[in-house]
Amino acid sequence: MEPFKKLLVVADREVDRPSAPELAARLASRSGASVTIVGVVPELPWYARPALHDPEGIERAFLADEQAHLEELAQPIRARGVPVEVRALRGRPATEVVREATRGGFDLLIKDVVRAPDSPISAADRQILRACPCPVWLSHPRSVREGEGPGRMLALVDPAPLGTSPAPREARESVSHRILDLATALAESEGYELIVAHVWDAPAQGLLRNTGYTDEQIRAYVDEVHDGVTQALDTLLAPYRNRLRPDALRLLRGLPTTVIPRLVTQEGIDLIVMGTMARSGIAGLVIGNTAEALLGRVPCSVLAVKPSGFVSPVAEAKGEERPAGLT
Repeated sequence: MEPFKKLLVVADREVDRPSAPELAARLASRSGASVTIVGVVPELPWYARPALHDPEGIERAFLADEQAHLEELAQPIRARGVPVEVRALRGRPATEVVREATRGGFDLLIKDVVRAPDSPISAADRQILRACPCPVWLSHPRSVREGEGPGRMLALVDPAPLGTSPAPREARESVSHRILDLATALAESEGYELIVAHVWDAPAQGLLRNTGYTDEQIRAYVDEVHDGVTQALDTLLAPYRNRLRPDALRLLRGLPTTVIPRLVTQEGIDLIVMGTMARSGIAGLVIGNTAEALLGRVPCSVLAVKPSGFVSPVAEAKGEERPAGLT
């Protein structure tokens, strides 16, 4: 995989001590990438505009203030010799961020994760995670480890067992290969220690006893599922064996939302690289919310990868026209 060349950093005023700009500076200084920092000023609601003397002037002032804030974030990155552009946009935050990522052809979006009182992540972060076409790195402060040595990275893969129908098999393998390509490249360029894991289970094992299966038959069923998963995983990892440590693989049984947080704590993981799946024929519809659920359960960053050919519904709906803002 080629090093990152265009990084998009999303500034969020809800974050008191952002780690995303520092992370982007570190990645860009090593890869030679350019950085664009964007911030989005929401439009004034329609019901507030009649009560204001000059709503357009107020919005221009908000944009100018946001532009100044972005310039402050850019200065330390420019001091490292990294080219940085800043852009204040106006509109719906998540929508404008996804449009900017699509229009600009960025190969990585970096943003500090924002929690919500009743959800692992904010509504805006959820929309960006689901709709952004490029990989999305939702940064936790622990992901920036200057002076602490290399961090530890967990790549979560999902191989398709033999017998899986062609379309689902291709989708799962596409995402898993993109995860491994990205994770191995980051491990080599950033010095991460890489662990690869897959979480499996034997569906309906507990129900088989009620359908006449003996204990021996149930054990045989579980063993067959395990052997199929192991074989599929060996096939998936074959092209990467010379880039992985012999002890890098973890094959774990259980629920992902239970097993993965435990593994993250035990292994001291700083970054999880994982996939989100798009249902064929419905652009941008994500099935499975493991990435979103994990963000509220793990004290580390998550880098989410889309399958090849993913088309953002935001890009389709809005086209290529640049939103109002300052550049």
